[in-house]
Amino acid sequence: MEDKNITPFIEKKVKYSYQNDNSKYIIELIIKDINNFEILVINEENKYEIYELNLNLSELIKKSDFFQLCKTSQDFINYMNQLFDNKNIIFETNYQNDTLIMKWKFNTLFKIEELSFNLNKKQISMDGK
Repeated sequence: MEDKNITPFIEKKVKYSYQNDNSKYIIELIIKDINNFEILVINEENKYEIYELNLNLSELIKKSDFFQLCKTSQDFINYMNQLFDNKNIIFETNYQNDTLIMKWKFNTLFKIEELSFNLNKKQISMDGK
């Protein structure tokens, strides 16, 4: 018997465009379920240069109390929209270990916080096409 109180979660995707120094990125925020997110950062000039980060809302809350305001994935999308609109996200390339560093800056009640995330380069197979 099917439980009618359980509604299937439909994956959502939000796209942002971002220019950092001379590089242009497309950022895809993918909501996997109510608490899990994936961020893909794609270099607009080189579509094979993709960085990824998987996040969980409880992990974000451990990094900053500010994320306690996010109760659902939609709250997280709204928050990310504000960060991108205010240009409070910065990307730095770390060529030594092939990662992209993403920094979020935001105001809390008492101070400006900065969170840093290392995004690993996604391995893409080249099949000769």
